[in-house]
Amino acid sequence: KVVSLSEELPALSLSLAAARRAGIIMAGLEKDRLPLPPADVIIAAIALENEAAVHTRNTKHFSRIGGVELV
Repeated sequence: KVVSLSEELPALSLSLAAARRAGIIMAGLEKDRLPLPPADVIIAAIALENEAAVHTRNTKHFSRIGGVELV
């Protein structure tokens, strides 16, 4: 089941723009004392740069990042 799902979804890479955005997001979260794991911030930044939704059950973390569409 996992293999067939992974064949249907595109793989998005970490671009320089997404890495920069992740740094900006991380700095803002730390300033607000709402730090998140770097992996979650990077996933959100990649999604934002590609105008893609994040499919997750971890809405608690991702809802802290403005503009991220959650599914």
